Amino acid sequence: LTKVGGEKFVLVLKPTKESTYKNMVDVLDDMAVIKLKRYALVDELTPDEKTLLKDKTSAVL
Repeated sequence: LTKVGGEKFVLVLKPTKESTYKNMVDVLDDMAVIKLKRYALVDELTPDEKTLLKDKTSAVL
């Protein structure tokens, strides 16, 4: 179990509507490589997270 600052680390995965099945498999494969076994798959982004992603993607373009 990976610890960060003395706490057990849990990765929260929140795929977007643009995410594919392959994206999810790639993330799970990466987690297996680093032996991260604690994760939560959440199906909805909050409105603030959607805004943050929109701002970040528009800044790149």
